[in-house]
Amino acid sequence: LGAGALAVNVIRDHPGSPGLHEAAFALLQNVLTEGGSNNEQKIMLELVKLVLQSMEKHPEEEILQINGCQLLSVVVSPQTSSPQRTSMQSILIGSEDNVNILTLASENFPDGCKDL
Repeated sequence: LGAGALAVNVIRDHPGSPGLHEAAFALLQNVLTEGGSNNEQKIMLELVKLVLQSMEKHPEEEILQINGCQLLSVVVSPQTSSPQRTSMQSILIGSEDNVNILTLASENFPDGCKDL
């Protein structure tokens, strides 16, 4: 099990633990920035959904919101391969709920969420 998959499992298996989510988001940002393995790149679609769920569940957790915004910025960055980036961008903006989650994070924590 790679670091990316482990972090996603932590987020999925511990929905009520914002501190764990914060750490997992930071780890995943590092994994994705460094390129990660092909297997880790494949879990990004699930990751986007889990990050948004966590951000929605814990809107008052500043570090979680900022780490989530930064992680999503990495996931949809131009360095991410084109088909995956397009799918993830569609998930982010394809739902009014997702747009509302990101808008709330940006309004509440503008310095940390400005890149998304």
